[in-house]
Amino acid sequence: MLRDMKIEELPGYKIALERGEERGISKGIIETAITMIKEFNLSIDMVAKKLNISIDELKKYL
Repeated sequence: MLRDMKIEELPGYKIALERGEERGISKGIIETAITMIKEFNLSIDMVAKKLNISIDELKKYL
């Protein structure tokens, strides 16, 4: 029964952890990109290329 299982043993637990980690990494990359643009006056194109993210994705957050 599910109520007798530890949380780590639940079917969706590992999937949720992986998705949360991916979202955290993505958020960190976007925050880094914004910082690079603001502090070093770099172009959006240059930062997107260096961090390997799409220009459109980066522009959503600016």
